Amino acid sequence: SNRSVYMVKIGIPVQSYSLLFTISTCEIVFFQPLVAKAFRNTYCNEKWRIVLGVILYAVAYIPIIMGSSYPPFVLGITFQTFGEMLLLTTVPAYLNRFANDENRATLQSLNNIATSFASAVGPILGSWMILAFDYKMTFVIIFVVHLITLPFLLVLRQKRAKRGRIN
Repeated sequence: SNRSVYMVKIGIPVQSYSLLFTISTCEIVFFQPLVAKAFRNTYCNEKWRIVLGVILYAVAYIPIIMGSSYPPFVLGITFQTFGEMLLLTTVPAYLNRFANDENRATLQSLNNIATSFASAVGPILGSWMILAFDYKMTFVIIFVVHLITLPFLLVLRQKRAKRGRIN
């Protein structure tokens, strides 16, 4: 949401911002089936899909930070869309690998709560950061926060069954 205000601030029309969502939706419709087929459903692949998704989310801010015209925003939304295709479709399956019959619904609910919380609080935090710094510094901070999450994702291990086998 803060991206739209920034685009208007630097002289890009609101209609162009709206077109970004059309571009994103078309990318999802055309590429999601290919992305889904590109990765087998294994623990290792799911973990790397999440890592790659976070990296793409982070990289999505680079063109916006460096650009002052419309094409960098198109590139940014494309990185973000591919990050979403990898990350948001994989997290529920990945969480399911850590679940058992007693906590499966709880884990999936926590994922939904976290996603909703981020959607509710993210724009507010972003606007506070913009007031405290500026747009570009806010985008740099968001980029860095994404990178900070990567080591935590990389240390996640698959749980082992009682017999020592990997589930």
